[in-house]
Amino acid sequence: MINVRQVMTRGELSAPFVERLEALGSQAPDQQALADASADPRLARVQWRAVLAVELLLLLRWAARRYLRDPAAGPPALLDRPSEALVLLPGYGFGLHVLRRAVPFAALGVATTVSVAPGVLDDARQPVAVLARGLGLEGVLGLSSEPPADLVRRFARAGQPIFVTGRQETYLALAAAYPDASLFGATGRCALVMSRTRQGGADLRRRLHGTAPAVSCSRPGPALHCADLSPGAPASAHSPDGTGPVSTVVEAVRRSHPSVILVPHEDEAEGDLPATIGGYTVLACDADGEPRWRDGFGRDPVCGWPGDYVV
Repeated sequence: MINVRQVMTRGELSAPFVERLEALGSQAPDQQALADASADPRLARVQWRAVLAVELLLLLRWAARRYLRDPAAGPPALLDRPSEALVLLPGYGFGLHVLRRAVPFAALGVATTVSVAPGVLDDARQPVAVLARGLGLEGVLGLSSEPPADLVRRFARAGQPIFVTGRQETYLALAAAYPDASLFGATGRCALVMSRTRQGGADLRRRLHGTAPAVSCSRPGPALHCADLSPGAPASAHSPDGTGPVSTVVEAVRRSHPSVILVPHEDEAEGDLPATIGGYTVLACDADGEPRWRDGFGRDPVCGWPGDYVV
């Protein structure tokens, strides 16, 4: 499978994008207006404002890392940067998914087409347009009204990358139909809670249930209790998704196919947390149950997405 980094060179960040990010970070009224215009109906207004503020900060961190990367080292042996990219999104969370899965490509000058199912096209129009305009990406980032199947066919034949957010079954069906396509997917099912103690895992899972949207790949699914969180350590008698016995932590994680692995702050304090398990990102949470950062969220070792804000 081609790695995402093999289709994205270092690229030049869009100057209007960087300017708008900096302005939004220093001008609270502008940021609040952007949040209100791109509101996520799954979240209360105040909650979406807080989420957007974090995502803009993550975008700024990502942009800084891209800009400060040592140019003398140069990019690894990569394919040419694509001229276009297709981003297929699910029927919810349009603003958040656009920020994480589409904006970085557009910010690097790649003409980025967002596509959703026809039934939610009208719902997606405003958040996509508002964010494109608010981040200085008009003309390079937009929502298409063309049927998704037609777009996939066209991009696959042109050899342009296609990024899928949604169900693993959708990704696999597209991969079977277009075996030569540059296809990448973020298809995790839920947030997997892991802890060295049963009580720590149960407490974190309860906090997450109180804050996560009802429809979201970040909603907590199973919890896995393991005295040793290293990938090869023995797991509990059964996998957290109830599919049968497992022998190691990494086997349990792979069966769950999570969007992220979340660990309570108590476990982080003990140290030695792996950055990934089975190719899935591990993020430590604070005392309130919030992940300290979101970089690498959505990493999918099965379908190829490297994680949000690490492209």
